[in-house]
Amino acid sequence: GIWYSPFLVHDLDGDGRAEVAAKVGEGDPRDADGRVTSGPEWVAVLDGLTGRERCRAPWPDREGFGTGQAGYNHASRNQLAVAYLDGTTPCLVTLRGTYTVMKAEAWQLLDGTLAPLWRYNSDEGGRRLRGQGAHFTHVVDVDADGRDELVLGSVVLDDTGVPLWSTGLGHPDHAYVGDLDPQRPGLEIYY
Repeated sequence: GIWYSPFLVHDLDGDGRAEVAAKVGEGDPRDADGRVTSGPEWVAVLDGLTGRERCRAPWPDREGFGTGQAGYNHASRNQLAVAYLDGTTPCLVTLRGTYTVMKAEAWQLLDGTLAPLWRYNSDEGGRRLRGQGAHFTHVVDVDADGRDELVLGSVVLDDTGVPLWSTGLGHPDHAYVGDLDPQRPGLEIYY
């Protein structure tokens, strides 16, 4: 399902052809009860024409989500996004977590490899950032600087991966970003 195996299609290297980016593992990583609780995980970039793997990088790890069913549920929320973090280059952002810890890692496809750009871990920001994640990632230039930010629920990350702001109101199920009130200049966010 989407929480376990997100994928997207986008021209990540600017050659006019789309690549496929996907969260992958090896073999059948399921435990006896059908859950995936261990084993390596990656984001892989596949050639869109042939399906051949071009490169891979580690997926955000399972550390810090707790144990038991709750820890498994929290660590099993995975997302994938494309953001123009410098305003011109498509970058992959891999995400893990929603309800407690949320991790995000940005990568750029460069010379046939995924080059790391930044990492974010909500636990490093304390209560203001922990538990603010949602079931979506919106990529939008919220501060009109020409570079994309990431709306991760009640927290927004700047193009550098540094938190721009947080409502501190916790996990929202849905949010919409746009010029929702045409009487006001700029964008609004509806939770």
